[in-house]
Amino acid sequence: MKSGDYIDVLPKAIEDKDLEDMTVVRCIKLDEHLLKSGMEDNNIENYTRSLRYYLSKIMMELKPEDVVLDVGGGDDGFASTLQNIVKTIYVNDINVKKIYNSNCIVLENNVFDLNISDYKINKVFLGHAFEHFWGESDIKFIEKVGNELPIGGKCCIEPLFIGQKYIEVIREGFLHDKQDDNPIRIITKTSMFPGKVEENMGFARIYDIQSFERRIKQIAKKCGLKITIYSFKSNDKYLPDMIKYKFKRKEINYPYRMLILEKEK
Repeated sequence: MKSGDYIDVLPKAIEDKDLEDMTVVRCIKLDEHLLKSGMEDNNIENYTRSLRYYLSKIMMELKPEDVVLDVGGGDDGFASTLQNIVKTIYVNDINVKKIYNSNCIVLENNVFDLNISDYKINKVFLGHAFEHFWGESDIKFIEKVGNELPIGGKCCIEPLFIGQKYIEVIREGFLHDKQDDNPIRIITKTSMFPGKVEENMGFARIYDIQSFERRIKQIAKKCGLKITIYSFKSNDKYLPDMIKYKFKRKEINYPYRMLILEKEK
């Protein structure tokens, strides 16, 4: 096996039934015609991205009065698909590459340097962002959401990368501190999964059940957050449709999962 290929081989998917003893897991069955129509409304050719955007929007039950924060949204157009749906959209990233529309307000800084409650935000999205929260920042972000979201507020984290092994994928050149919970560490020169070091990334995390419970579930409970993991089916088959899926890491990207946290108290 060539150097750098471990990320395409080592991570293995986990079934919904294996998660059910740990937390609430719900599989949402989608009508194929409604799914197709909803994805087409995004006007995005990329199948996987269009699927993610559509599912994120319907699962968060967006309303005209919602104030949305899109964390890590500086390199894609998710915010632009919300412009006629919600009241206000804040796009947060330390690398903002686009300004989408007049309904978007750009917050180009570290998410930990802003207070969610100051902006009256009640819906938070992290699309392909949370896996890059290295060190203890995943734990700190759950605490932040729990402390700053209003009662009834929600946070959507997708995709949720959870598999059979606890793995950290680190791009060569990324400076990191080793933690005490002993994940498997893959140092890669080639994989794009952890992102580019020059774009302030270089790290990605895949949880196993034990690390998810310790780092996410237990922290969420302490902060008054209800957590639910979702998977999705159409025509009795899990999404995404892997015939249309064009990228690597098919093991860990199937089935697609989403984590929603809701502030209860």
